[in-house]
Amino acid sequence: MEQYTLTQKKKSCIVTFSGNFTAGLVPDLKKALLKTVAAGVIDLEFNLEETKFIDSNGIGLLVAASNSMAQKKGEMKVILKSDEVARLFQNMRLMDRLGVVKR
Repeated sequence: MEQYTLTQKKKSCIVTFSGNFTAGLVPDLKKALLKTVAAGVIDLEFNLEETKFIDSNGIGLLVAASNSMAQKKGEMKVILKSDEVARLFQNMRLMDRLGVVKR
């Protein structure tokens, strides 16, 4: 099952996924992220340690979130465990842009 939790503390927000990050999650997550950014969040972390697959919609949301954080002079990072997802980000040259940390 695809799901996530959003934990906001002052100007920071951690989005933790359990399952795959695909198109089914993007609309609701996008709305939730827009609210947190409007509330003043400038540090955003996506914990994808339990994620084995991410589709183009998920990648698009990460790039959009990165753009939003850059506009606010904030920071974003993506935490990965999956070699497959890390390879995807490497092939797309998104490791630095998204602040990817491989564990």
